[in-house]
Amino acid sequence: LAIGLAASLARRSLRRASAETRHAAALAGLLTLAASPFVAFAVVYEPTPAPVAPPNTTPSRTGVSPQAEVDFASQPASFHPAVPPRSIKSSRWFDPWVNVLPGVWLAGTLLILAWTAVGLVGVERLRRAAVPLREGLVAERCRELARSLGIVREVGLAVCDRVAAPLLIGVIRPTILLPAAALTGWAPDQIEMALLHELAHLRRRDNLICLFQKLVEALLFFHPTTWWLSAWLRLERETCCDLRVVARTGRPRAYAELLATLAGAGRATPPCPAMTERPIATRIRRILFKEDRPMTLKPTAPE
Repeated sequence: LAIGLAASLARRSLRRASAETRHAAALAGLLTLAASPFVAFAVVYEPTPAPVAPPNTTPSRTGVSPQAEVDFASQPASFHPAVPPRSIKSSRWFDPWVNVLPGVWLAGTLLILAWTAVGLVGVERLRRAAVPLREGLVAERCRELARSLGIVREVGLAVCDRVAAPLLIGVIRPTILLPAAALTGWAPDQIEMALLHELAHLRRRDNLICLFQKLVEALLFFHPTTWWLSAWLRLERETCCDLRVVARTGRPRAYAELLATLAGAGRATPPCPAMTERPIATRIRRILFKEDRPMTLKPTAPE
């Protein structure tokens, strides 16, 4: 709760800051949240030091000082000096849940990890079903844009009829998937904007951050702060790529129209960095107005 409150205050104070700054703040919040269980464990779970007997100067008949015999006799029957006990600081109302919550957490974590694994398998199926584009104007333009962004690794390009919007898949072998309609019904500048957006994700290493998000969501699924921070990070990540496209092309309205066109078609897109990542309305407002203000329609007076 403290991390979520601090992140909420940071988000309000950084409303006028750059998208990169807001993304860094959201990522820092998620990293702090991921480290919080380990910090809490170190604070709550502490080893109890073994009692040290006072020095004795008068030996007894058994070879143990009388004071040590008294100290040993005062200990409970379960005490064993060779194995120091450990204590858990907890209140009485929480004690009945101690044996139940670990099982609930483990079941929820395994369920989300299994869902993530299913998504990764689906992404791999998309890769195998796609038709690679190694030659042609689109492939050559993709390589030129990658070089201009400073991407030295090879980026695959393919067309897949199972996707409705462009998306970037893969970490070791990154590949940009274009819908089949991109080669037949899109204008060249629209294809360029789509490629720039996905290449910006690759340049920023967003695919690795996306995997980190999935892991944190699986481990800390039980707290609403996890999902709120993850949604904020996802929004700022998309905004960063959107603004890079606008800065490169200088056509904010055309790019906003492309996003609006693909918004409905991208609902079936797998959960990974894509041009149609929600919330699309906030992204379009930022592209057109460069600020988070509500998009309202002013009523016109009748003539």
